[in-house]
Amino acid sequence: MQQAIIRMKDIEEYEVEEIAEITGTRPDAVRTNLSRARKKVREEYIKLTTA
Repeated sequence: MQQAIIRMKDIEEYEVEEIAEITGTRPDAVRTNLSRARKKVREEYIKLTTA
């Protein structure tokens, strides 16, 4: 779910409300998932660039 949300928001440029409607979740849940997904991406990037 987090991959889909980050793709819709950051690549396809959907609004949070649109993503919530598409995924059948609340906007606050979308924001939470988006934050967690971005954190994972950031952590993986750091691992790859500091290894």
